Amino acid sequence: MVEAVTSNRAESSMALMRARSTRISIDGNAHFCRGLLHTRYGGSGADQTDRRDGAEPADHHHLLPFTVKEIHP
Repeated sequence: MVEAVTSNRAESSMALMRARSTRISIDGNAHFCRGLLHTRYGGSGADQTDRRDGAEPADHHHLLPFTVKEIHP
């Protein structure tokens, strides 16, 4: 029984990490595409829909840590 609970927690953790990674990838691609669109068509911002929650997430959040934690045995 304990193994099943541990396995479910590990699987849940992996699923959350994959979901977070997917979100970051989608946001990054969207930001890149908007930049290309703006570069190619200068006035393209007028016909774009604003995000419900505001500006690009990268504008006010740091999605990835700036430091890497060392793992000690």
